[in-house]
This record gives sequence, structure tokens and C-alpha cells, in this order.
Amino acid sequence: MTLSGPNSCSGRFANAECTAIVGLISDGENATVAVEKDDVGSWAVGHSQNSYGGGTTVRSGTLNVVNGMNESGPFFPLGTGDITLYGGTVAFRSSKSGTFGPDNGYTLNVNAPARISSGNSQTFTGIGLANGIFRLGHLNLSAPLTVTCQDGLVFAFNADKTTTLSANAELDISKGIGYQGEAEVLIGGTITDNGHAHSLTKKGEGILRLAGNNIFSGGMTVMTGVVDVTSSDSALGQGTTIIEAGAGLSISKANFQPPAPVVQMPNSIERWRSALARLGDSNSATASCSLAEGVHLQVGTDLNNLLNKTIVLNGGSIESWRLKSDDNTNRHLGAGISIVLNADSFIGQTGNLPAAGASNLKNLMIYGSISETGRSRRLTKIGQDTVELHGVNSWTGGTDIRCGRLRIGPAGTLGFGNIVVSGNNSSNTDTVLEITSSNSIDANSELHLISADSKLGIVDLNFDDIVRVARFTVDGRGRAAGVWAAQAGDGVDHVDELVLQGTGRLEVLPSVTLLKIN
Repeated sequence: MTLSGPNSCSGRFANAECTAIVGLISDGENATVAVEKDDVGSWAVGHSQNSYGGGTTVRSGTLNVVNGMNESGPFFPLGTGDITLYGGTVAFRSSKSGTFGPDNGYTLNVNAPARISSGNSQTFTGIGLANGIFRLGHLNLSAPLTVTCQDGLVFAFNADKTTTLSANAELDISKGIGYQGEAEVLIGGTITDNGHAHSLTKKGEGILRLAGNNIFSGGMTVMTGVVDVTSSDSALGQGTTIIEAGAGLSISKANFQPPAPVVQMPNSIERWRSALARLGDSNSATASCSLAEGVHLQVGTDLNNLLNKTIVLNGGSIESWRLKSDDNTNRHLGAGISIVLNADSFIGQTGNLPAAGASNLKNLMIYGSISETGRSRRLTKIGQDTVELHGVNSWTGGTDIRCGRLRIGPAGTLGFGNIVVSGNNSSNTDTVLEITSSNSIDANSELHLISADSKLGIVDLNFDDIVRVARFTVDGRGRAAGVWAAQAGDGVDHVDELVLQGTGRLEVLPSVTLLKIN
């Protein structure tokens, strides 16, 4: 049944009898209206000023909330009572962007596995920024809730609303099929478990942003996607937080100091959206951040104008990250930031970029020094991005360039130890070591170029001088037309031994003296 126009209805709408209620739904003179969705099909409510107070219950199928969001003023398409989900889906839809309600203090009760979703008839191009926000009321979780975001529209629970974990709760945040943006839920208010030590599990590739002073004590586990700390040290609650491999902890708050342990598994992500995320409370105060074993640091903002800061890598990587596709192409780590290798570690993008939205091909510019501690450590360049080294570096375990481009700036050095440049068939481009100064490489280093089946390892001598190495080896690995080229400059001097393996060849530009063998 379809009701259109300014109808005043009292009673109970249930089962498949009602497919769309476009007009006003209000309480009767002597009755309070409750709307219940029981059947497996879909039906809709569309008036922005529905005033029925008996609440809305969804047990199966889909309840679409439509149209009324285009109107100004308070938005109450589901009345003024609580919304209770025993299954099914509530889908919020609109034909334009903006900030929508309802924000009237009702409670969304999740009593059985259920879903809420956002959709829009428009296509938004912004990645990582909400084009529209559905502002919801209090949240009571006693069963898993799946949140699906589409077309730049996200869900937010305001700072004055409470989220209650009435059992060990699960929140799955995902994006619609084909959507390239970020799926996002913001919980701005307090999360509590009323003293029952209930836990929260985050699933899905989307982002859960937490802003409140949260007091639940059962801990949090981030299985997939990202949890973002926006403004409170206690955003992760009072229990232990576990970031699983492949998942991420994003820090938008400066000087983040959680009250309980955060356990980051190897191959998990830590993302800095604040320059001082883990680096003290001022630009000049001495501070050091030691990343957990195997954790990959994604730098989401320029770290310039900082002094006396140290980042310690323990087998993970440091890489650039951008919020959206039209963001700047470079991230900068200023000269006041030192990187210390406490294990063999990596620079460049891992390819593991949860909730990144668009492609993340962003360059990383490192102006501080890279050193090591304990013993010789090896540094490996990964990812198809470009990393530039502009500082005077002193690690001694050598360098592997496995993918993308590693550029040594005019005032920079590569550190000490042997150098391997390897072609990578999984990459879209050849692997390149770009040298811009004759002092970029230690003269005692050995330089080894390796080709894969279809990709090359290349040294780009981008300066007019001579670079000296102790040994130069080319491994063609059966490639018939391998080109090992100095793309500019004078070449390699003082080579004690030249080894050509397989069928690779050394190619010299016209009028350039590439090789002098002592």
C-alpha cells in the first residue's frame, strides 16, 4: 500500500502491506503509533517531520529513509521514538549532499545482526572527506552491526550521544560496491559498557573515528580497516587494544598517550595525521617514537619545523600516505627528524593501505639522517613510489632497491654497504637508483644490478661527474635484451672487477665514458 500526500495515520504498519509512506505519520488522538518492518521486501518512509512516538522496529528486509532529507529544518523521518533492529537494513538515502539528522536523542538499539547503510543519487569526487553526514542518536550495541557507506555519505554519533556496549560488540564498516571513497563512522560521544567489561571488535575496510573519553574496559580489537583517534587519549577505551596484521591505527591527535596498552601486530599500520602524533607536545621538545616490531608507519602530513625528534624502525617501514587523490604528491620529513634502524627495515609503500580511498602513489622526502643501533642493519626500498634521501646517512648493512625509485639528493648519501638494484615483474616500472652527486655512494660499496623477466634494475647517473664503486655486477637472468644504462653522466669509475651474468649487457650513452677498470 502506498500513502501519498499529507496523510495522518495512526496504528501499526507491518508486513508487506505498506511499500511506501510518503506523507506524514503521526500519533493518533488516543494512540501512539509504532512502525514495524517484518517482511523480507523493501519499503520506504519519506516525510521529514514524522512525529509518531512509538518507535520503529525492523526485523527483516530493508527500510528505506528517503526524500525528506532535502527539506530544511529538523529531520525526523522515523519519528521521535527509538529505532530497534532485530535484523534487516535501514538505508538512509538522499538526492543531495549536506548534514542531516535526526539528532533528537533517540536510541538506535541493535539486538540481532543488522545493517544500516547510506546512499545517494549523486556521485561525489572527494575522497576521504564526508560530502554528507547522517547524524544519529544514542547507540546501544548488543549484537553485530554492519555499516555500509556509499557516495561520500558517512554516519556520525554526536559528542553528546552515548554508545553503550550491552554485550561484546562488533562493528563492521564497509563501502558500497564500486565506491572508491572511504567508508566512515564517527563516534563523538562516550562509549561505555556500564562496568561490565565488554569489548568492541572493528571489522570491514572502513574507518572508525573515535573522539570521546571512552570508559569501556573490555578492550578493542581492530581486525581490518582503520581506527582513528581524533581528540582524546582515552578514545580507545580503558582496556588493551589489539591492531591485527593488515589493520591500522590512525592518530589525528597530537602527543597521543593512551591509558592502556596498544598491541600492534607485525605488518599492521600506524598512520600519523598529526605532525606530533607520537613526537611529544611541542615542535622543539626532544622526543622519540619506537614503532613496534614489523609495524609500517604511514606519514599522512608533512613533518617540517620539528627539532630533536627520533623515529625508531623495528623491521617495519616508513612511507608516505595521502588522504585523497588530489592531495599533494610529496610528504616531507624535515632535517630535525632522525630515523634509527633497530632491525633490517624498509622505506617505501608496502601496498597495504587500508581505507586509503584512491591510489596512494605519493613521494617521501627524507631530510634527516638514517642511522642504526646494535649492529649492521640493511635498508630496503619497496613500493612503486619515489623516496628521496637528502641527509647524510650512516647505516652500514647495505641497501636493496626492489621496486620504484630511490633518489639520492645532491647533499645526501646512501649509507655504507653493498647495493642491489632489482627489477620487479609486479611493478609497472623499472627499479631505479638515481644518483645526483659523486659523493652519493661509498667508494667501497659493491653495486649489483638484477633484471627480472620483464623489468630492469637501473642506475640513473643524473649528474656530470664520476661515481666510484669497488665492484659492479650485472645479472641478466636470461633476459636477451636487458639494458643496463647510465641515463646521464660519466659513469662508474675504479671498478676492480666487472661481472656480466646471463645475457644482460652494459649500455653506454654516446660520448660518455662509463667504465674505467683499474
